[in-house]
Amino acid sequence: MKLKRNGILLTFMIGVTVLLVYTFVKTGTDNVNLDSISSNKNYNITQVKDHNPITFSLKPEWIFKQIKDKHKVFEINQHQIFLVSVKNRENDIYFSFHTKLKLPKKKGSFIYPGTIQGSGVFSTPREEIRVLTLDNKIIQTTQIGIGPSSDFSFGINKTDQDKIIDGFKVEFKGMKLYNYFLK
Repeated sequence: MKLKRNGILLTFMIGVTVLLVYTFVKTGTDNVNLDSISSNKNYNITQVKDHNPITFSLKPEWIFKQIKDKHKVFEINQHQIFLVSVKNRENDIYFSFHTKLKLPKKKGSFIYPGTIQGSGVFSTPREEIRVLTLDNKIIQTTQIGIGPSSDFSFGINKTDQDKIIDGFKVEFKGMKLYNYFLK
């Protein structure tokens, strides 16, 4: 009888210990998303750097084919930018990028292509994305899209295909660096 009671007590204590360790690890190391940080009044967000320009190149083999896998094109501070989609549309070729942000729950930093207001409102100027040939000549974009989060996309007119056949560069001057912490 005493052995059975000790076994139950030991099982209960192990269960409580596992639950406490899980709760500690979960609340201390969980990552959050950008929307929860910017819209939550429990976070303090400060812009650290106004223009944190990034530049990356796209390989020719990614341009004219439907890509099956995402391709990492840029990395900074454990944040990564991936080319996730290339669509040959009627009038242009449309490139979409996903930004993977590693955002620890308590504090950290992130890059965002625009300004985050205190109210959680986002704004992004269109002129911040430039597409360049490999010899640094500007290629006009047909369309630019921003969001959700730090994702972005743009189109290149099909009449400019000959300018990008060997690859091209993307210059994004609108990335801003922010720090945040849980109040």
